[in-house]
Amino acid sequence: MIVVRTPFRLPLGGGGTDLPSYYCKYGGFLITAAINKYMFINLNVPAIFDRVRINYSRTETVKVDEIDTIHHDIVRESLKHVKLNHPLEISSMADLSAGTGMGSSSSYTVGLLRALNAMMRRQMETQELAEEACKIEIDLIGKPIGKQDQYAAAFGGIIQLDIDQLGKVTVTPLHLDNEIIYELENRLMMFYTDIERDANEILGEQSRKIRDGGESGRGGMGGRGDGGTGRWGDGEMGGKGDVGTRRNGDGEEGRGEFRESASGYELYTEAATATRQLTAVEAMHKIKEIGYQSRDALMAGDVCAFGRLLHEHWLTKKQVSNKMSNREIDSWYELAIANGALGGKVMGAGGGGFMLFCVENGARKHLRKTLESVGLKYMDFRFDWEGSKTLVDI
Repeated sequence: MIVVRTPFRLPLGGGGTDLPSYYCKYGGFLITAAINKYMFINLNVPAIFDRVRINYSRTETVKVDEIDTIHHDIVRESLKHVKLNHPLEISSMADLSAGTGMGSSSSYTVGLLRALNAMMRRQMETQELAEEACKIEIDLIGKPIGKQDQYAAAFGGIIQLDIDQLGKVTVTPLHLDNEIIYELENRLMMFYTDIERDANEILGEQSRKIRDGGESGRGGMGGRGDGGTGRWGDGEMGGKGDVGTRRNGDGEEGRGEFRESASGYELYTEAATATRQLTAVEAMHKIKEIGYQSRDALMAGDVCAFGRLLHEHWLTKKQVSNKMSNREIDSWYELAIANGALGGKVMGAGGGGFMLFCVENGARKHLRKTLESVGLKYMDFRFDWEGSKTLVDI
């Protein structure tokens, strides 16, 4: 018998830039974490039973040579991938259900692959485990998802993910001081909306909008630009993707990036774009930049700045798809902001599931009481530092 425990993930910045429709053109950047809520996978090789049995919300039983007929897509493709050829029982339990925005399907995939490889006595590095899980979900099943969930579930901790245009992921653990970790755990609060939704539908629409969005006006496609200064009326211009500053006649300064225009490359500031709706690609560029800023805030121990960046991220994310929020979610969010939250967001693809908030010092108890009074369910959590782990192998 083999029992594997795999954590659920908590996105902290840059979410959505791990979608192939985005990183294949521009590269992705994310900050993500794992929390102490888990998916458990149990494998058992029966003594005389000559079938493959899968127990989840339903029970499936098939012959060993009929793996292709399994309805559970993750189990079917995982068993085919590892070339299983003997009887097996697979059971799963989880602290959180599917459809809650916590990356449950990827935690299941990572846990199942770890368990299958442990059963077959195959040694697998954590990076390989995460990438194999990506292959199962994205390439073999064809889900319109990214790579964040699998890597967070496999590695655990608080990590930075850099994704190049070929899909190669570089994992960098964020070594935060213990005091910052404790404060972050205390200032982050999670509430369940009791709304379950199909993340694939929302992510599919998001990916289509990114693919159809064409070139964004925002520079720095592969990441942050550097250098460059532009000023109104003085003719100094930077190059495409450079970051610079812009001053008006009163000496007020705005920071922005050079973008291609009819007259060459013009510097655009946040103020210049605040009054118009961003395209999906522009919004994703902004979300990636917020990811960089979130990383910097965490490394500096500035949890208040991180909370305000959550707010900016959520406002930007809602411009990518109108399915990420609704009137009810917006009302809960506004209520939270009015009662001590610095910022927040709906977890995962949006549309329901869990809402995450970063609260002001001393506002935790009041915010919990306020949101519970309108029907939201509070869930306590801490970070997980072990990632996917084999608990039993006998």
